[in-house]
Amino acid sequence: MRFIRRLRKDTPVVYFFQTNPGVKLLLADRNKYFTFSVFRCFPLIFLLLVPSANGKTAEVEFESETVFRLMERTIRENGADTAKKIVPIYEYFRLDTGQLLEREQDLSFHAYGWARHDLNSSGFYADNPEGELLYGYLQYSGLIRNFYLRLGRQYIPGYTADEGLDGLFVNSDISPFLAVEAFAGQSVSLASVGGRSGDFTAGGRLKSHLENHYSLGLYYRFASDDGVKDEEEAGFDLSLIFLDNFSVSGRSEWNLITNGVNEHSYQALFTISKLQIRPFIDYFKYRNILSPKVNNASPFRFLVNSNEIITSLGADISYLLYEKISFGAKAILYDYKIRQETARYVSGLSAWRYRELSEAGLELGFMNSPALEDGYILGRVYIYHDLSGKFLTADMVYTRYERGVRRKDYSFFASVGGGIKLFKDRIEVRASLDYSSDPFFDNDFRGLVSVKYNFKTGEETE
Repeated sequence: MRFIRRLRKDTPVVYFFQTNPGVKLLLADRNKYFTFSVFRCFPLIFLLLVPSANGKTAEVEFESETVFRLMERTIRENGADTAKKIVPIYEYFRLDTGQLLEREQDLSFHAYGWARHDLNSSGFYADNPEGELLYGYLQYSGLIRNFYLRLGRQYIPGYTADEGLDGLFVNSDISPFLAVEAFAGQSVSLASVGGRSGDFTAGGRLKSHLENHYSLGLYYRFASDDGVKDEEEAGFDLSLIFLDNFSVSGRSEWNLITNGVNEHSYQALFTISKLQIRPFIDYFKYRNILSPKVNNASPFRFLVNSNEIITSLGADISYLLYEKISFGAKAILYDYKIRQETARYVSGLSAWRYRELSEAGLELGFMNSPALEDGYILGRVYIYHDLSGKFLTADMVYTRYERGVRRKDYSFFASVGGGIKLFKDRIEVRASLDYSSDPFFDNDFRGLVSVKYNFKTGEETE
């Protein structure tokens, strides 16, 4: 479990943060938390127009998704609150190309981004970006085993914040049992405070591995802001597979500026026939993980001032009954060192796959926190029904709070939707209608229509 995560475009409107019962409900637009400057790599796209060196047309895959949303929000105008219709249109695009060089070597280009326009010009998104290039990079691979080099905007997984980088990344095996990676450039997740001159981030990892039996990595990363070292961390991660039915994985990380622990996170996985058991333990120290500086893009930055240290200990259990019915359970104990309090979360769920690709399920969860008075009960039911190229969905979530939030002691969310795939699955049309009643919105309706188009090519030229 990673504490800091990038919010994806398909993340639900309602987030329940089980890692901190004090944060029971957050309703947010993901774009308010992450503003990235656009990396200017578009001239590289000319490579897509050049035939590959091996006489074949370059492999190209392009995916475009157009999303229409409809909702009503209250906007502050001229000192008064005004209800306005918000009608944003989003365009998401993904482009992947390959086979631009000989077979032993490859040059490819990958890009993904989005743009938005409010058709009603409501001003609701006035303080938010109108588009982002989430990643856009050239990748060269070949020469030696598992060697590849990436240049452009990209994400480097496996570090505290899944580092977003405008720069260079290199990965390669240096022996059958040893691999190395390194990166350098400018972070894209930091606000442009005083310009980007002097902003720099770099790091790397040395990893020992033996096929799928084990891996052990040592890593280091630092970031500077206006020429002053702002972040510095080091740690290790491991993965051990003892038998086909038993494995252990985890990571530990230290903040080298504060000389303290960022996190410890470990889990094991036991598989016994149709039963899976996953015990885990996590330790997070807010002050070391999160930076209080203005250039920190994390939405959880406010937690730095709490100085809290959280330890969570728990287990997930899942059991497959027959071939169509599964059951699961989760139990977690949270310990808060500064507040000297504990909280317990227990949940159970069941899923029934009543036909191929169709499933229905339910979930019931309890958060018990007597001293903090932050307990709640959560219930969810859902269904996904496949109709051979078409589908229908329905989802309902109800939460009852032990202590009211903004004088309301419950939240309710319901969604119905459907979709159809056309032209050999090249086009997918989806629509949904959502309703919620919660501490922030009494009666909120939202509509969505999405059209996704996928194109692939890669055939030999004459």
